[in-house]
Amino acid sequence: MENSDDYCVRLEVRDAGGVRLPAEDLELEMYRSAGQINLTLAWAAFPDRPMLWHGSHAVWMDGATGLRCERPEEGSPIEALGRRLRALLIQG
Repeated sequence: MENSDDYCVRLEVRDAGGVRLPAEDLELEMYRSAGQINLTLAWAAFPDRPMLWHGSHAVWMDGATGLRCERPEEGSPIEALGRRLRALLIQG
């Protein structure tokens, strides 16, 4: 992400057999702020569910209020995805 453009993409989820799982789709937003690459990951179909903000560290936020909250039960793999994506963006 060499330029200052913001990006928003939808990650479409499939199970191991290739069947679409639209309820599990994620929205990924990538942007630069204060010289750092930041990203958010949120469930596309459920805007009130917690969302992950990942900059220098991971922070979970309540989807409805934007206030910091605890990581949801299914949040660990989302955090891992966020770390990997951010690392790729920083390298690239």
